[in-house]
Amino acid sequence: MSDYPKIFSFEEVKQAALKNNEHGKCNKGIHLLLGNGFSQAYYKDFGYTTLFDAVKDAKENERIKKVFEYFGTSNFEAVLSLLKHTIYLSSVYGFDKGEIETDYNKVRDALAGAIVKVHPEKTTEIPPENKLSCYQFLSQFDGVYTVNYDLLLYWTVLQDPNLDFGDYFNRDGETPKEYCEYIEDGGRSKKHVLFLHGALHLFLKNGTTIKKVWGSTVPLIDQIKDEINRGYYPLVVAEGDSKSKRSKLNLIHTYYMHTRNCANKMVNFLLLDFHFPSRITI
Repeated sequence: MSDYPKIFSFEEVKQAALKNNEHGKCNKGIHLLLGNGFSQAYYKDFGYTTLFDAVKDAKENERIKKVFEYFGTSNFEAVLSLLKHTIYLSSVYGFDKGEIETDYNKVRDALAGAIVKVHPEKTTEIPPENKLSCYQFLSQFDGVYTVNYDLLLYWTVLQDPNLDFGDYFNRDGETPKEYCEYIEDGGRSKKHVLFLHGALHLFLKNGTTIKKVWGSTVPLIDQIKDEINRGYYPLVVAEGDSKSKRSKLNLIHTYYMHTRNCANKMVNFLLLDFHFPSRITI
């Protein structure tokens, strides 16, 4: 008898989830949790695992390294915020801001550069048949949760002209065309995509969670880079260890609390990480 637990096929797990629904053990449908392998399997050039890894060169600077070590996490947002406030304090207390300003620019530019370097610039760079095949697979689920914060899943669900999947973001007549705002009731959609660790296109502005969209002629990646240059940073949980992730999650805003509460209510979860079912063409 093997000491290893039995590994079930995707179809076996799916059928078990369907039976749970039929027998009344769960009445919330079947939900999919996407692991980190989703993005790399979907787009082979998607190379980094976290934004923290992506700014590695900047962190090799001895001063920057010490600042990151002070926080004990890979929280680039906290580091950038500290450096920015210190630059202001230099004008108040009269000390030289030169090196601080230099390091602030290095971390900021490394973050923006990493996003642009490894992420597809536009959705059109990914073959339509890849996105369509992936959407057809996702459409069999009642909800999709992901720990990835790139734009690939977002671009995929947009393949459906009926937009069956919502994401708890919408707009009213006063919302600028380049973004949508978080709405807790989810709007008219019955299915939803939730970014458990945030996403590159989500930002916090004036206390409101917003989602950047391609509402103008400016590609999303360029919009994200512009926001970073203006001092706004994507709402992502980029901390490297689980303790740091929990600390960040406990401090963040309503959207994250909403995603966590939704996940906690789910029973029928299927986890997909490093492989797609064989019928999906990548």
